[in-house]
Amino acid sequence: MPPRKTSKTPHYLPGVPLAFLDVETTGLSPSAGHRVCEIAILRIETDGTERVFESLVNPKRRISAGAFAVNGITEDMVRTAPPFPELLPAMDEKFAGAVLVAHNAPFDLGFLESEFRRAGRTAAFDRVIDTLGIARTLL
Repeated sequence: MPPRKTSKTPHYLPGVPLAFLDVETTGLSPSAGHRVCEIAILRIETDGTERVFESLVNPKRRISAGAFAVNGITEDMVRTAPPFPELLPAMDEKFAGAVLVAHNAPFDLGFLESEFRRAGRTAAFDRVIDTLGIARTLL
């Protein structure tokens, strides 16, 4: 059998950049006032070029013990980090025209939408792939 050709962009999304997202948070619920304390975005262009953005985020609130147990982020680590609104231009660049890919996307997007609202902006993610949903379907 000949070797399979692979590319960084799945065959069903030709010509579309992908923005892989992961956020870490101070707790489990944006409606309870929990905030983003770290964000990472890996953008893969249609030619395979990768661009990475990652930053700690000053959440301007305490990080819960439960969140620390999961993400290992301390209040000392985020104390001098930029607040979320300062990171928006870099995030806009990584998200522009891309399909957003996240594991448990509703969780991450709930926090992003909350942070965007706090910054006086609207988060518009119309094309989203949730890898948790895919994993549950396949496994």
